[in-house]
Amino acid sequence: MNFWQKLSKPFTALAPMHDVTDTAFRQTVIACGRPDVLYTEFVSIDGLLHEKSQKRIVQYYLQFTEIERPIVAQIWGNDPKKFSDAAKIIESLGYDGVDINMGCPDKKVVAMGGGAGHMLEQEKAIACIKAAQDATTLPISVKTRLGFDEVDLKWIEKLMQSDIPALAVHLRTKKELSKAPAHWELVDELNKLSGRERVLLIGNGDWPRLNLDHLDGVMVGRGILGNPWFFSESGKPEKLEDRLKILKLHAELFEKHFLGIKSFAMLKKHIRGYVGSFHGAKNVREWLMDCKSIDELIAVCDILIA
Repeated sequence: MNFWQKLSKPFTALAPMHDVTDTAFRQTVIACGRPDVLYTEFVSIDGLLHEKSQKRIVQYYLQFTEIERPIVAQIWGNDPKKFSDAAKIIESLGYDGVDINMGCPDKKVVAMGGGAGHMLEQEKAIACIKAAQDATTLPISVKTRLGFDEVDLKWIEKLMQSDIPALAVHLRTKKELSKAPAHWELVDELNKLSGRERVLLIGNGDWPRLNLDHLDGVMVGRGILGNPWFFSESGKPEKLEDRLKILKLHAELFEKHFLGIKSFAMLKKHIRGYVGSFHGAKNVREWLMDCKSIDELIAVCDILIA
């Protein structure tokens, strides 16, 4: 029995987001109120399999800690054999699952046949899933969108028939990016498909906090930016002191895992979300943003908390 089968429903999941959901951020979210499932940032199988970049890719994208379980590594690419080899590496790293990105709308990713590009080569997409499944005992799930230019429920059905345990659907098409309202009105129709194929259905795309009667789970992405308390029952704290304590924790975790690996700028982009929406936010934000190192940021947090 894999971890998907053990989850209580409805469950929550932290979406994979490039240059956001690294282990430092995931641990920070857990400290504020954890989701049921966590995903890594999406990882190129080409980079993971390349001899010269593999070590860096693992350090940069695939670090995790035991408190993050169940943890799923998300990968992207377009070659079945490489998906097979990548799945083996991810299993050797100790992950609980592998997720294949078949929905990213980024032009460069699509041009390489990855992400939403799989919708244009659907039989090859299924071959990629099968190759990963045959290579590992880990469950292979998929994250996708409703279609390429238009809603394509046959694409969704085809994925659900590929013997995957869970399917996360961003409720927009590739063409819509994140500009159009997500099609939460289609959840009932998707639910009928998932029920017939016995696949866990996870909704994604600016979740309007509707009830989850027709979903097995919900995945949150942009809603967590600057708000690691999203999954907490108490919500985002009003006091600046409480927010700064979590920013400090995030900084300490970033330093622990990524000193010499990631630039300080990757951490600084989170600051605005932590300290916005209160009286005097501008001055505090400018002080924090002027910091030139993690140690300086932590020191300023200590001054402001005191």
